[in-house]
Amino acid sequence: MDVRSLIQNRTVFSIEKIAMTNFVIKNSANVFTEREMNLLEVLALSNAAFVNAQITQKGMGLNPQEKKAGQLFHYQFAFQESLDIPTYEQFEEI
Repeated sequence: MDVRSLIQNRTVFSIEKIAMTNFVIKNSANVFTEREMNLLEVLALSNAAFVNAQITQKGMGLNPQEKKAGQLFHYQFAFQESLDIPTYEQFEEI
């Protein structure tokens, strides 16, 4: 089935659970040394682990992704058990 046929048939898909998400930190105009970039990455990973433990209380995998130009940090977070939308929104806020 392609998208057109789904629209014509008015099939509606809703996302009920979130299994993974990408987390990217972009560099606006700052110049960081390699050491500073590593410290920022450790800080972001530490915060992500803390927030995951506090909000979801479930396991989470951290998969490094290829950084593109202007990105300081790019990881894919894969949750052990899919999160419902309210829990994911609370995770995303912090």
